[in-house]
Amino acid sequence: MHVGLRPSSFQFAYNATDLLKRDLLYFEQVHICSLSEYNVFDEMETKDPEYFDKIQNDLRLAYDHHLVHPFNLSDILNFIMKEFGNDFDPSLQPIFQKILEIRKPKVELFNKKTTSRKKMEEIINEYTNSVDDSENDVTRVSSILLNKLTNDQLVPLIQNDFSIGASQNSKVLEVVLSKIPIPDANVSWEQIIDYRADPDSIKKFNALRVWMQDISRKDYSKNEISDRIDYLLNDYESHLNFHKLKHTHSTLRVWVTTVAEIAESLVRLKFSKIAETVFTLSEKNLELYEAELQAPGREIAYISKARKFVK
Repeated sequence: MHVGLRPSSFQFAYNATDLLKRDLLYFEQVHICSLSEYNVFDEMETKDPEYFDKIQNDLRLAYDHHLVHPFNLSDILNFIMKEFGNDFDPSLQPIFQKILEIRKPKVELFNKKTTSRKKMEEIINEYTNSVDDSENDVTRVSSILLNKLTNDQLVPLIQNDFSIGASQNSKVLEVVLSKIPIPDANVSWEQIIDYRADPDSIKKFNALRVWMQDISRKDYSKNEISDRIDYLLNDYESHLNFHKLKHTHSTLRVWVTTVAEIAESLVRLKFSKIAETVFTLSEKNLELYEAELQAPGREIAYISKARKFVK
C-alpha cells in the first residue's frame, strides 16, 4: 500500500481538507502523524472551535471510508516496548535515537495584562513554528519506523520542506506529486471517492506507476524528470485534442448526411437504415477510444485526467 504521512502541524491543519484531497488522488491512504494522542487539532478545538467543527465535518467522510487515519508515534513505541521489551530488532536503535532527538515545542508563558501585544505575537508565532518543526520531525521519523516495520511504502509530506528523499524513486515521486494540483473547492469527498474507484482512473494510475518505476532507473535530475513529464503531457493532450476534434466533425458529418435518410426511413419504416446510422456513430466512438489507447505519452495520462478532474 502507498501511504502519505502528514504532520499534525498548524501549517497543515489550516489547509488540511484541500491538501488531503490532492494527496488521495495519488496515495491509497493518508495518516496524520503526531507524537502523542494530543495534537494541534485538539488545540484548535479550544482556540478556534468554529474552524475545528468545520474541519471535523469535512474529514468525517474521509475517516469513515478509511482514507485518512490518525497516527501517533507514542502508541507504536509503547507497543514495541510492551511486546519485545529489550529484545527488539537492533536495527531499530538508530530510529529510537532519532525519536529522542525530536525538537520539542517551545512554550513560553506570559501574562496578558503585562505583556505587550507585539511581544505576545512573537511568543505565539515562536510557539506555532516550534510545534510545526516538532510535528515535521515526528512525521519524518514515523515514516522511517513504519517503512521498517511494514511492507507498505510510506512517504512524509512536509509542506515547508517538500523533499521526500535522496533516492531516484523519491525524486520521481516528488515531481509527479507536484504535477497534480490541489482540487477546486467545489470538488467533494464523494467525487474524490468515485474518481478513485473509476476503472479508467485505476488503469491510468497503474500505467503511471509503471512509468515511474521505469524512469527511476535512470539518473535524471528533478528538472529533467519534470521536462519529460511536460513533454509527454503535451504530446498526449495534443494527440487527444486532435482526435476529439476529428471525432466531432466525423459525428456531425454522419448526422448531417443521414438525417434526411432517417426521416425517410421512419416514414417508410426502414429501421435497418436507422440501425446502420447508429452503428456508424458507435464506430466513431470506438475510433476515439482506440486513438486514446495509442496516444503518445499515454503512460502519464493519469496526470492529465487528474488535472481536468480537479478544476
